[in-house]
Amino acid sequence: MVGKEVFCYLWQAIALYPMKYLFVLALTCLALCNLCAQNATIDSLRQVIATTSVDTVKGRTLCRLCFELGLVGKMEEALQKGDEGLKKLHKLKDMEGQAECLNILGYLYYGQNNYSKSLYYYGAALEIIEKHGSQLDIAACLKSVGNSYTNMNNYAKALKCHERSLKIYEDLKDEKGMANCYSNIGVIYKRQKEYAKALTLYQKSLTLYKQLNDYEEYAWTLYNSANIYIEVSEYQKALDCVQNSLRIGEKYKNKALMADCYYALGLIYYNQGDYSQALKYQKQSLQTFEQLGYRKKVADCYNNIGATYLIQKDNTQAVANYEKSITLYQEIADTSNFLSPYSYLHDIYMDQKNYSRLIEINEQCIKTYQKIGCQKIVAFCYGNIGNCHYEQSNYAKAIECHQFAVKLFMKINDRSKIALALDNIGYNYAKLNKDSEALDYYNRALNLYKDLGDQENIQVVSEHIQSLSSKK
Repeated sequence: MVGKEVFCYLWQAIALYPMKYLFVLALTCLALCNLCAQNATIDSLRQVIATTSVDTVKGRTLCRLCFELGLVGKMEEALQKGDEGLKKLHKLKDMEGQAECLNILGYLYYGQNNYSKSLYYYGAALEIIEKHGSQLDIAACLKSVGNSYTNMNNYAKALKCHERSLKIYEDLKDEKGMANCYSNIGVIYKRQKEYAKALTLYQKSLTLYKQLNDYEEYAWTLYNSANIYIEVSEYQKALDCVQNSLRIGEKYKNKALMADCYYALGLIYYNQGDYSQALKYQKQSLQTFEQLGYRKKVADCYNNIGATYLIQKDNTQAVANYEKSITLYQEIADTSNFLSPYSYLHDIYMDQKNYSRLIEINEQCIKTYQKIGCQKIVAFCYGNIGNCHYEQSNYAKAIECHQFAVKLFMKINDRSKIALALDNIGYNYAKLNKDSEALDYYNRALNLYKDLGDQENIQVVSEHIQSLSSKK
């Protein structure tokens, strides 16, 4: 018996490749079927690449391999194969193949929450598709570009892309495409906290999906509506939407939808103070996301479970879950969600005076986020290591760490954090009885706070300066 996935790949390839390469490709794939019975798709693709003499086939198969490797989490190799395929297709001037490869790379970076890179690749794909593709292809690519802009909080550009996409779908009378655009625009308004506009657009989307009998997309839109109701604390409406969405997810065995619904139910019950029910659904969500291999969502679940244990004053379980959360966020280099569990974990360990573990966590974070150039988190970690050294009376080491933090905050021009680090340096110099150095740093911090109009911290630093004067 030949593996089903090999036949699937053969038919997909026949549909994809130009006719002039079809005969060679078919021979290559059929030979592969005889040699690689029941091999996994990835192994099949590797064999095609190794055996074909047709450069276009090799280039496009490298792109498909990139996609499949990404799906199983082998991201480094996936991106390397995608880049290799893209270069080959560029050399061959295969515009269709390049557009497909660029879209795949955009998709993979989007899945990693690296929206600047996803935008780069989706944007490059759009440039090609606008010259060589169909109106339907242009509309689809515009949605991808728009979603990247949305996640970069550039709502004006996101809206422009989605409105262009919507216009194309309206001209084509493509109701499913229109429904999807309404949902995407709804997300933008939700992010901007224009909830009434968002719900109106979601309702348009729901109406079209119901007419089309597309119940899974209908359920996803219900789920999006529920998230708005959660944000405005209308928990009964949120519960109704999520439970209806979950029933559809269970009917169609859509695990991704079910996992998100469990996640939303966990949030609803947490916000209502029903922590036993919250934990029940948080753990169901965690289990389902683990089965799906959605590591970012798994990290989110551990964070939520940690918060539920923390509010019940079970610090042991809270720490265990927060640790798992920050480990995963580091592994996937997530910069947007990492600080939430990290901050709670920091506070717990500081209360426990577990400074050695806290320093260890911060040093691990520095290694991770230095690699991707996230200077804000690196600076934040140096500052917290400095605070740990201060608590252990290692004032010289504390000063060194805060000075690192100042340099990094200066690079990203975060003036409030610069002032905080300068104040911390001054405070440590005061502990070493180096009053002139302390006063210099205090004055620098004070001047920054005055420029920022931060009255609360002006008062704090002024008191530090006063304490130096009272020593004399």
